[in-house]
Amino acid sequence: MDEGEPLDLGSEPDDPLIFDLVTRNATTVRLSNAIIAARGRGDLPLNRLSTYLDAGDEAPEVMRRRVPNLGARSVAELDALLRRAHQQLAAEPRSTRPLERLDLRAALASCAGAQPCRESLAEAGLPLRLWNALGRLDLLALPVCELLLRYVRLEPTLLQLPNVGRTSFREGRRVLGEHLQRRLVARGMTRALADEAEAVVLDNWDPDPRTCALLEASLAQLRLLPEATEATEATEASDDASSSLSVDEVREALAAGFAAVTTGTALTAQRPPARFLGQLEALGYLDRPLQRLMLEYPEALVAMQRRGNFGATSSRLATTIMREILRLELSSRGFEPREIEVAQLVLLENAPPASDDFRALCRRVAQIRTAVAGAVTEEPRAEVASEPAEALLPRLLASLADRERDVLERRYGLYAAPLTLEEVGVIYGLTRERIRQIEKKALGRLRQVAPKRLRACCQEHGAAAWAALSGGEPFVLVSEAAPADRRVSPWMLLAMEACGLTVPAWLDVFADRRSGYWLPRGTPHEALEAAAERLDARLASQPRPCAIAQLAGEDDEALVRAALRLRGWRLFGDYVMPQGAGPRLRRAARLHSLLGQLGLTGIPELMTEYRARAADDPCGARDAEIVMQSCRHLFIEATEGCWAAIGLSGETPVVAAQGTDRDEEDDEPDGGREAADAEETRTDGTIASALESELREAGPLRISELQERAPGFLPPGRSINSLGPILLTNKDRFARPLPGFYALPDQIPRPAQLLARAPTFMLNEDQVRYYVLGRRAGEPRESFPLWSVEAECAWAPWVRRHAESVLLESFLHVAEPDAWPASVADQADWKALKAERGRFGLASPPITDGVERPDLDKLLAACLHARRHGGLGWISANRILWRRITEFAAAGMLAMMVAVELLEPADDWQAPHHPGPALEDWIAQLEATLARTGKLEWSSPVGEALLSAARVSDLGWADQVFVTRLFGRVAPVREPAKPEDPLAQLLAERERARQTSEFEARLRAAVARPDDEDPEA
Repeated sequence: MDEGEPLDLGSEPDDPLIFDLVTRNATTVRLSNAIIAARGRGDLPLNRLSTYLDAGDEAPEVMRRRVPNLGARSVAELDALLRRAHQQLAAEPRSTRPLERLDLRAALASCAGAQPCRESLAEAGLPLRLWNALGRLDLLALPVCELLLRYVRLEPTLLQLPNVGRTSFREGRRVLGEHLQRRLVARGMTRALADEAEAVVLDNWDPDPRTCALLEASLAQLRLLPEATEATEATEASDDASSSLSVDEVREALAAGFAAVTTGTALTAQRPPARFLGQLEALGYLDRPLQRLMLEYPEALVAMQRRGNFGATSSRLATTIMREILRLELSSRGFEPREIEVAQLVLLENAPPASDDFRALCRRVAQIRTAVAGAVTEEPRAEVASEPAEALLPRLLASLADRERDVLERRYGLYAAPLTLEEVGVIYGLTRERIRQIEKKALGRLRQVAPKRLRACCQEHGAAAWAALSGGEPFVLVSEAAPADRRVSPWMLLAMEACGLTVPAWLDVFADRRSGYWLPRGTPHEALEAAAERLDARLASQPRPCAIAQLAGEDDEALVRAALRLRGWRLFGDYVMPQGAGPRLRRAARLHSLLGQLGLTGIPELMTEYRARAADDPCGARDAEIVMQSCRHLFIEATEGCWAAIGLSGETPVVAAQGTDRDEEDDEPDGGREAADAEETRTDGTIASALESELREAGPLRISELQERAPGFLPPGRSINSLGPILLTNKDRFARPLPGFYALPDQIPRPAQLLARAPTFMLNEDQVRYYVLGRRAGEPRESFPLWSVEAECAWAPWVRRHAESVLLESFLHVAEPDAWPASVADQADWKALKAERGRFGLASPPITDGVERPDLDKLLAACLHARRHGGLGWISANRILWRRITEFAAAGMLAMMVAVELLEPADDWQAPHHPGPALEDWIAQLEATLARTGKLEWSSPVGEALLSAARVSDLGWADQVFVTRLFGRVAPVREPAKPEDPLAQLLAERERARQTSEFEARLRAAVARPDDEDPEA
């Protein structure tokens, strides 16, 4: 622009907006884009020319620092432009400016109303691209009359934005013109004169004197209309109420909501960085009310920056946290988004906003102060008849006009479902805006008819509304108050609105407000906040999901749940979940809840019960095992395929089969893992399919036999080493009827088939020996499908004819003929034979050389097994250790458990060991540690305590030297050992050596074949 050409000062030439000066005059693209973007975000620190000049020499630096993408050249250009505008204002007398035409335009535009564009033009039909552009420039918050005045000057700015062209701009011009014409014609102006007025306002057209006189005369008549007079009086009253508020008064009013909470308590929920908390603690703010920090935040931020270790990144993050706290507070009080942005500038940055923005903020502050003061400063309640809203409002509504009463009844759903403005408008043939006006006037008349009774009703009969908002919790969260207002009785909600109170404003009167929540009046909040602080400390190191009961400790569970919701932790039933928890973690919580009820349970029984209770979750056996293996703080596998829940459990939601239980942020869809595993489990050409075909053709086989046959049936490129994992991880596809044997589920003989003809693969001394040793050790029959009484009855004749004498005698010793499905004569025959020859001849002393201390989690699994089955034997101990079922590794497990009184000592290490007196206590301690940390180690405090609790006397079969070696120290002797005869000791050692060598010889001949059984058996 030429230096001599006057500047366009915009629609407010007395104090022009910086935004108008930049966009209406020729400036560089960089400067224009930076100012437009800052105005759209609400980040423009200095809005008007007067504000810029008042800032003095610091103004350019403020703009450069606070406006992104505004460099030194752009700042210099802006400063020169604003200095020119100031000089032009100083040199140009007021009388030389065309104020008369501007006044006429403003008067005509005011007939379009002062409502925000976002409301007035929502249904006017503006192009979507233009609507979005106006929103980015923050113009939708302007009154519609001001947008009409600015529109002609906005063309260059709008056309610079993406997706906005001249067609959209012209269409917007047409829509705005029709909107203005409709308002003018509705007020009594002729159509022809309304066309002239549209051109004056939207095209900045200078009419001829005759047209100008006609417009002025018509405008004078329009201002006499009742509706215009009412609007003018309302605006003047609102301005008078707010004009007396200073900036300091507004800042005090905005910060007043934070007087009852300390800074440290308020910031805890936002999880601020440690640097921010450290600086606040050093400055003494953490223990002071948050109100003080809000009022002193600009100065406090400068002080933190000067102390060091608090740079620009920390400053921005701290300001973001403070802005969010203020946003939550003000939004709960009914502030609009634009008003919240202005409040953040005024309170946190002490930056004076534009005059129109500040006036709107002052009006909002004045309204809320008046409403709250009116609700609190009432006459003594004894003078006002207090009635519930359901009894009071029908009489008050009867005093209204029929249409007003009907609109309120339909809008609030007093007798049916509530209707929207559009739905009520269709009934009456009116626009939604007209219905809104009728509703507003009806509420105003209610407020005038019986204000005292309505306020008394809201104060005295709010218990039901509180119960609806709180949902049974002892508090109402600020973030949930506004969305939950429809849970309030429509009668009570109408009573609040008639008092001029929003739900948050009513809660301020009815309850005690804290940082982020309300409590019932007079309720002590210290216990809740203390519980929340304790939970934050526990959850910092607690793996999740975790049950609330496990987390509560000595606190009441209801208090803990309330504190968790207060802090914003995510809950799923009675479980605390991590953020972004998907279906797998919800599945883990459900499985933990179910196992907590069932106890130690095998996978088949667990999945049957799970599918019955969680029909919406397509979970398979392998899916469940993967989930439980990944959550070691919730589950432990005792023996193979038998799982138990760790720690205390809770309830989880049960969803119907047709429902879903997914979030948009789920970590992985349920079908994702199953699709990935399809190659190994379900499709043709896989190892699983090849194994299934081979077993179908050959019948049950040992794992060693499968490995020998593998080259003939495995698909090309598949490894023999994958056979074991595939068989173990597909329990719904492959079964293990006996130790070392695998089969398809339908190949396991039923009881009637066993009695008719026993399968060949079970008729051998190895399997009989395993069965005898297992039953002698107290192994449960359900350990293997064919360890049943029918199998025992089928084994008996074969053992009698083909087995060695010692095996027959041992078999008779453990057999139970009374339970056999046989005739009475056969039972009597076998009972007599048992009485004659039944004795256990497979006993041998344990070989303790090389036996090592078991892992602590395996010890916990053994404890759970002993509690579930009433004892523990050496076969089960080997299965828990994932060793061959006839190895001597179990001796170490049993000896340790006896030494710590987890088990009672037995005379024979191969006999069942019954639960000891310390079993339940150590289970509780080990489970608590595992649930809290997700791991168990001997070096942990509970491991050290367990080691120190060992004894070396009264251990039955366990040797003192062996026990001492297992515990890694000399264990304390509780009772002195009795001296033994040296000769008797020598003879005992020789006898033990003879028995050991004899047992090893038999075991090597019958059992010790490297490939005969699965290493996991």
